[in-house]
Amino acid sequence: MKLKAFTLSELLIAMAVIGVIAVLTVPSITRNVFNNSNIVKLQATIRDLDTAVKNMMVNEHVNTPEDGSLYYDVDEFLDKYLKITVNCSALSRTCLPTTTKTIETPSGGMLPVTRICAGGSQQSFIAMLPSGAVVEFCPSGKIESDSAVGFFVIDVNGTEPPNVLGRDYFAVELLEDGSVGFDASSGYEPTLDSCRMSQANMGYDCYILLESNNWKINY
Repeated sequence: MKLKAFTLSELLIAMAVIGVIAVLTVPSITRNVFNNSNIVKLQATIRDLDTAVKNMMVNEHVNTPEDGSLYYDVDEFLDKYLKITVNCSALSRTCLPTTTKTIETPSGGMLPVTRICAGGSQQSFIAMLPSGAVVEFCPSGKIESDSAVGFFVIDVNGTEPPNVLGRDYFAVELLEDGSVGFDASSGYEPTLDSCRMSQANMGYDCYILLESNNWKINY
């Protein structure tokens, strides 16, 4: 039986088809890998913050984070409870991007970051964790939940791009019981539009959608 070989033109056509498929699928695969990596870092960062705050409350015998060293002796809190590699505040470095982008305009539309992280004797801080994530604590207010006593801004890769809200840049609240995340009982329900376009919540709406969707990006 005589075997028939592929002709050169057939091979070229097959290679062209493979090339087109690769062009269409590789960016999507790369984006998914990037997103999944950032989600893992975000989860780990939130666990670290949650553990640090609750350990502080137990060791310092306080019933709310506002009565602990997190609010009145930041250096002690960072030294005892939160493992960091750089105290950006002490070095007068932001370690965070000064502008971010929304998901609606990932290729442009740079927006200035606006945060108010000060309040009397209560102290804010910006610090880099061993994972490379940068955390800023803002004790002066809440984002949405009435039970919040402050909030954290998290950039999972520091000043590295893309600096897009809901991709590598998020905000989560610190609740009265020491939990870090959001108060599901608050009744607050973000929308896809508020996640994609809002600068005011610094990625908080995206975070809620992400957690409620089993940590899968659907926005």
